[in-house]
Amino acid sequence: MKTDLRPFAYSPYAELFQKIQQWNKDNPKIAIDSVEEQILYKALSAEYEGRSLFVSDLIQSTEIGSQATIQGRIKRLLSLGYINLIVCDDDNRKKIIEPTQVAVSFDQQRSIFLLMAANKDA
Repeated sequence: MKTDLRPFAYSPYAELFQKIQQWNKDNPKIAIDSVEEQILYKALSAEYEGRSLFVSDLIQSTEIGSQATIQGRIKRLLSLGYINLIVCDDDNRKKIIEPTQVAVSFDQQRSIFLLMAANKDA
């Protein structure tokens, strides 16, 4: 028996997902995967909160992936221009992940998609 979906004729989340998928399809050279997006948003959140996010903090976090996965994704985000790695003044072995203007623009675009999806049904 098929479920009646009429009460849910529109889903802002599905709309957001479609917009992100289309953006990724239109911009394959700068599209990032979900792991890279998690790393990027951790860096952006830290930046917006005025704190530093160290590479070592991410590596110790098991919620994102293995150390090798995290290191590989950091390198990719660096090569795409989403982040910079800044050597810590106190300890030159530590590196701070700093989001770039490309990352801020990415976040702004995602925010626009979110607002468009949320306001479509309003």
